[in-house]
Amino acid sequence: MDSAQNISENKLINCKSKVFGAGLRAAHYSSWHEITDLPTLEIMADNYMFLKGGPGLYHMRRITERTQTVVHGVGLNLATAYGLDKEYCYLLKSLCDSIQPKVVSDHLCFSATPSHNSFDLLPIPFTPVTLNLLCENVNIIQDILKRQFSIENISSYISYKESTYTEIEFLNEICKR
Repeated sequence: MDSAQNISENKLINCKSKVFGAGLRAAHYSSWHEITDLPTLEIMADNYMFLKGGPGLYHMRRITERTQTVVHGVGLNLATAYGLDKEYCYLLKSLCDSIQPKVVSDHLCFSATPSHNSFDLLPIPFTPVTLNLLCENVNIIQDILKRQFSIENISSYISYKESTYTEIEFLNEICKR
């Protein structure tokens, strides 16, 4: 049985599939250390980049040095009109430099203003103004990271009447730039 988790024992087992990926979670550290042929692991950037030491960082580094990783964030606030948080960007760079992930990504959304953090992934209007802003922010984060940056679209349950692109047209336009 190929499975990432044996639910009845709540213990991770080896997964033979090379296309399988799993998130690195603290509850499974000991199991990840036992597995000899690790799958690609997704590292939630926001769970590790603010740590200065301690068991979380220790386990993450010991485990990720044995496998390929993908780093995914939720707090970059990529579509902000107020400028990217440079401290966040450089902490993300430090994390990526230390584990050399195959992919680094975050969501196509905004989540904060200078005075309020929503702690949510908020949808954006698909307009030329937003497109220009987003492309500028993607270029900034790529310049800081010195690597390609991927964006993940969000599940959006509303749309803006101001949108002049469909979501797929908007994503394609970002890729062209």
